[in-house]
Amino acid sequence: MPKCSGKAERTATWALRSIGLVKSARRPSSTPSTSTFSRELGDRAAEGTAYGNLGNAFIRLGQYSKAVEFSTKHLNISRELGDRDGEGRAYGNLGNAFFCLDQYSKAVEFHTKQLNISRELGDRAAEGTAYSNLGSAFSSLGQYSKAVEFDTKKLNISRDLGDRAGEGTAYCNLGNDFIRLNQYSIKAVEFYTKQLFISRSRWGTGLEKDVPKAKSVSRSEYAARCRAHSSE
Repeated sequence: MPKCSGKAERTATWALRSIGLVKSARRPSSTPSTSTFSRELGDRAAEGTAYGNLGNAFIRLGQYSKAVEFSTKHLNISRELGDRDGEGRAYGNLGNAFFCLDQYSKAVEFHTKQLNISRELGDRAAEGTAYSNLGSAFSSLGQYSKAVEFDTKKLNISRDLGDRAGEGTAYCNLGNDFIRLNQYSIKAVEFYTKQLFISRSRWGTGLEKDVPKAKSVSRSEYAARCRAHSSE
């Protein structure tokens, strides 16, 4: 996962302030009206967004239990409002948080829900993200063939969308999958070479210095490097 950054701290501070403002604006009124209800509904949406931002920020800050707490609040408000996009994002954040807590089966559960909603909404980018997250979770569970399945789906969507960063990340993760399947000389080299080509085309030198030698770098360590580069 990404390291703690000033941006994550600023996001958390902003979200906390937003929730404070929202809650203060929702004091009971003795004469409720349609406009009051509309404002309340809008406030709930803003409150949910703030909780979601906090969940994401706490993941980046390494405070994963806090991330679960606030992402769950985001999820509950999204369900209450019928906000399927927000619900999907909350499931994604919960999956990421549980992954970082080494609760990989829980991560699979929430990323599968994220995947189902992204398909329902026709959001191909979110669908690709869910596939990648599922690949990481299944790899951590030791189910490397399942990881290959989902990382390949991530690769296909990245190609469809012209997402070179996502394509490079998928090649990186597929290389890691095949390393774990002990297929070093064939598939792993093939995918790392493709990832190397993309990294050079994007950054000049990029990730080529990070290509692992056999088992020297774990999937989680190297995939984190790929994600860090891909998000730049």
